[in-house]
Amino acid sequence: MKNDRLVKLIATILIAGSLIAGISSCNGGDITPETSETTEVTTAVTTPAATPTPEPTATPTPTPTIAHGPHQKLKEYEALKDLKYGINSIRVFSDGDMVVATRNDIVNGNYKGSNDGTVALHVIDGKLDQVTAEVDTTPGTDILGTTKDGRIVTYDSEDYGITVWTKDLKTSDKIGKANYGAVYNQEEEVIVFNRYASVCKMSLDGTVTRYLDKLYSTRCLNYDQESKSVVLSADDDNDNAAQTFSLLSLEDSKVVDVVEDNNYGEAYFCGGKLLLSYPYEKKAYVEVRDLDGKLAATYKFKYGAEIATSDLTDKMIVKIPEKYGYNYVKKTLLLADPLTGKYCDTGISLKDTNQIAITYDKYSEHFFIADSVSQKKTKARLIELCPECFDLTEDMKTGELKHYERPEDKYKLGDGYKDLRQKADGIEAKYGVKILIGNEILNRDISYSYKLTSMEKTKLSLEDQISYVDFALDTVEGNLSKYPEGFFEKFKDYRGKGGVCFAMVDRLVNENGNFFASGEFVFKGSTSYIVLDSNWLDHTTTHHELWHAVENIISIVDPDSFSPEEWDKYNPKDFKYTENFETYDSIDYSYMCKNECFDLNPDDIYFARQYGTVYPKEDRATIIESFMGNESWYDPDKYTSCLDEFLTFPHLKAKLDYMGDKCEKVFGSRYWEN
Repeated sequence: MKNDRLVKLIATILIAGSLIAGISSCNGGDITPETSETTEVTTAVTTPAATPTPEPTATPTPTPTIAHGPHQKLKEYEALKDLKYGINSIRVFSDGDMVVATRNDIVNGNYKGSNDGTVALHVIDGKLDQVTAEVDTTPGTDILGTTKDGRIVTYDSEDYGITVWTKDLKTSDKIGKANYGAVYNQEEEVIVFNRYASVCKMSLDGTVTRYLDKLYSTRCLNYDQESKSVVLSADDDNDNAAQTFSLLSLEDSKVVDVVEDNNYGEAYFCGGKLLLSYPYEKKAYVEVRDLDGKLAATYKFKYGAEIATSDLTDKMIVKIPEKYGYNYVKKTLLLADPLTGKYCDTGISLKDTNQIAITYDKYSEHFFIADSVSQKKTKARLIELCPECFDLTEDMKTGELKHYERPEDKYKLGDGYKDLRQKADGIEAKYGVKILIGNEILNRDISYSYKLTSMEKTKLSLEDQISYVDFALDTVEGNLSKYPEGFFEKFKDYRGKGGVCFAMVDRLVNENGNFFASGEFVFKGSTSYIVLDSNWLDHTTTHHELWHAVENIISIVDPDSFSPEEWDKYNPKDFKYTENFETYDSIDYSYMCKNECFDLNPDDIYFARQYGTVYPKEDRATIIESFMGNESWYDPDKYTSCLDEFLTFPHLKAKLDYMGDKCEKVFGSRYWEN
C-alpha cells in the first residue's frame, strides 16, 4: 500500500507541474501568438484491490467553442487590413467569430457627413482570420451585440430601428424601434432603451416591456445584468452642459440620484460598480461608485483619456491620448482594475489612430480592439487582448473631481416687485406652476429664438412696470383656472422636477429685430417654459403656448402622435403649410375663420386663424386658443355662443377630436372640455 501511494503522489506532482507550466505561459507574450510544447507524462499506477464506487457528479454545462484561448496576451488579425474605412463598432460571437461595422465617411477621425457615407458590416472568421460575409447598410447603423444562436443585433440612429441579421448577412428582420441610448444585454438577449418617456426592454421577438414613466429629456446609458439596474442621464433645466446621473432598478422601479455634474461624463457598469468617466476636464477622471451612489474612489489620467468596459468584467481599458505632431492621434492602451486601483501598460500603442472601438467578450473573457489608422490611406486593424495574461502592478493616480454646483442667482428682484412676487407665489402654490418676473428671468437661459428683456430693464416707470406685470399675472391666473385640478403635475418628470414655468418678459424680439412675438414655448431639461410678453398679453396667448407644451409631452410619450400623414387627412387636398412666419399674413386664404365665423360656410372652414397655415403645430395651437380664449374676440357680447358655433365647423371639430384622443391618453382628459 505504501508503494501505491508513492506512485500516485509522483504522478500527481508531475501532472500539476504540467498544468502550472501551461498556466504560466499566460504571463509572457507579444503581438504574435505564443507557442509552447507539452511533454506527455505516462505513469504506471497500481490499482487498489477495492475501488470505492464514485459519487454521481452533475454534468457540466458545455462551454461555447472559442477560436482562441488565453495562452497569449495579444493577437493581431489580418482580416481588416485592406479596408479603407473607419471603425464604428465591434462585437464577438460565442464561437469566437467577430462582426465589425466600418464607415466610409471617416477622414482623420472626423465624419464627412452621414448623408454621404455608408456603414458596412463585416463578419470575420476567428479561426481562418478572414471576412466571410459583408453588406452595406444605412449610415446610422451601429452594432448592439450578438445572440447565442449566432445572429447580429443592430441599431439605426437615424430611424431608431432595431434589426436582427443572420450571420451570413443575407437576411434581416426589423423588430421594432428604440431610441435614447439603446444598449443590448447579451445574457438576457434584450435591448434596453428609453422611449415613450419610459425605460423599456425589447426582446428579440419585438415584445416591449415598459418600466418607469415620465422620463423627459432622459437617456438610457447602460444596463447591468447582475443588479438589473439602468444608469440614466437627465438634462439639467437651466444649464446646457449639466446633467444628472441616476440609477433605476428594474426590479422595484426605485431611482437613486447619483450626482449632478457639468463635465460631459459617460457612465458604465464594471465589476458590480458604476463608473463615471469625465475625459474633458484639465485632467481626465474616472469615478468608481457603489450602486447606492456612494463614491468609492476617483482616478485621474491625462486630459482626453477615455475608458471602455462592460458589466461582464471587472477590468477596463483606458485610452490615453499622446500628442503626435500637432494632433492627439496616438493612443496608448492601459489595462486597469477600478476595484483595486491597479493597472499596467498593455504595450499597445496605436499611432495615427483616428477611431477605436473596444468590446468585451464574455465567452473568451477577452477584449477585442478595432481601430483605423490614417496614413496615406485609412486602414483598419483588429487586436485581441487577454486580461488574465497581464500583471497589474502599477497604482493609478487618485484625485478629486469638483462636481457641478448650482450657482446662486446673480440677478435679484427689485424691492418694488415684492408685492408682485407674493402674488406670483400664491398662483404657483394654487396651480403647481412656477412664475418668473422682473430680473428673475435673467438667471435662466431660456429662449433659443428671441432676446429676452426684463421689465426692470425698460425705460418704463416703476409704476408702469408693476401695472403691466400685475395685469399679466391676473391674465395668466384667469387662464389657469380653466384647466383641470392637478393638470400641471403631468408636466413634471419622474423626479418630480420640471413642470410648467411662466416667464413674464418685456419683449420677445429676434436678433434682426424684424419679428416679434407675444409668446414662446421652450422645453429645456424637463421644464416647459412659457415666455409671455407682459406688454401685449391677451387670453389667447397663454392657451396657445400651453398647447405647444401639451403637444410636446404627448410627442415624448408617443413619438408617433401627430404624424404628418395622419394630420394631412384633415386638410384640403393639395394644401401645403407656408412654413414662413414672416409672410403668412399676406396670403389671402379662404379656409379660415378670420374671427368672423358666422359669415362663412362651415364646410369651408379648415383653420381657426391664418397663423395656423404656417405649420401643423401652429394649426393645432390656434384651434385651442380660439376654443379656450374666447374672451378676446372682438365683441364678447355678440360672440358669447362662439364656442358652440366653433363645433359646428366639421373640419375644425374633426381636428379637435383628433387632438383630444391624443391628449386624453397622456393627460387623462380633454382639458378644454372642463
